[in-house]
Amino acid sequence: MSSGLAYFVCRHCQRAFTRLDNLKRHQKTACVENRATASSSGVDKRALSGGSTDSGPAKTPKLCVTAPEVLTFCEICRISVPRRSYVGHLRSKAHNDKACGRRDDGVSIVQSAFQCRLATYRVESTSQDVHVHVETFLNDIKNKVFTLLKEEVEKHVAIKVNFELYGLYYLATQDLSDIKSHNTKNEIFTHSTILEDIYHDLIVTLDRKAAEFQERESGKFLIFVFCLSTYLYLFPCCRLDVGTISFFRSSYQ
Repeated sequence: MSSGLAYFVCRHCQRAFTRLDNLKRHQKTACVENRATASSSGVDKRALSGGSTDSGPAKTPKLCVTAPEVLTFCEICRISVPRRSYVGHLRSKAHNDKACGRRDDGVSIVQSAFQCRLATYRVESTSQDVHVHVETFLNDIKNKVFTLLKEEVEKHVAIKVNFELYGLYYLATQDLSDIKSHNTKNEIFTHSTILEDIYHDLIVTLDRKAAEFQERESGKFLIFVFCLSTYLYLFPCCRLDVGTISFFRSSYQ
């Protein structure tokens, strides 16, 4: 129990304290004599608080090291693309423009690293008209799409297909134009597929998506539609069982 007597005296200013922690706090913060003595003699400030004056080796700051990103080289574009973005790069218009090889009037085949599993075609209108409506553009290229699908079904018996429509949009408030695309879900095509019904649904879906995009991106409107990309995922006959092939062929006949 404390008797009120001072047992701890500051050797610099002679001020007395009943507790050691109070003395140390005083020497760190309030003792003017202590600070003056330390500054004139060059004493390390850490000694004032009872800390070690040994400088020791300098501490190296810890750095956050990020692992280098894995890149995949595109032989067609001659650029390296992050692996996580490579599939998107293969479907980009910039890549398709360089990879396109003319197959037929208005139909181009896009070179791909997955030729045995994936065939990509780009279908364009050969008319001189500028198509500002999705429906008129798709009706204009309808025969080309039908011919393409029939040829691929003949070769592969069954194919999985999805479409992607590219259009140029304009934002008047910022005087900016940008290319946007709208795609559809995968559909299985065989000899028994009724192309007219599928194509009608395609027109309705892409027209609706284009309208929703213009409504969502307030101020943007479609200037023209310029191409329809057709992605065909191939099913080689060796991967289909005999019963499935027989069903496809009997349905067609």
